[in-house]
Amino acid sequence: PDELDAFLEKYIASKGIDINSDQGKAMKEILTKFISEFKNMSEEDILTFIENNIDFTQDNIESSTSSF
Repeated sequence: PDELDAFLEKYIASKGIDINSDQGKAMKEILTKFISEFKNMSEEDILTFIENNIDFTQDNIESSTSSF
């Protein structure tokens, strides 16, 4: 988790957003949830997304884990 936090803070800062601002906190929360969902995907799920040109969005990932 510390590596993830450091990565997210650097990423958000690279976009010119203060990590302590409301926008920075919201981005960190959204990205943390997205990465958590993505890490739980199987290789087969990831290949299905790629083969079918499905965007890796939080909604699509959540939908796929619900339906598979």
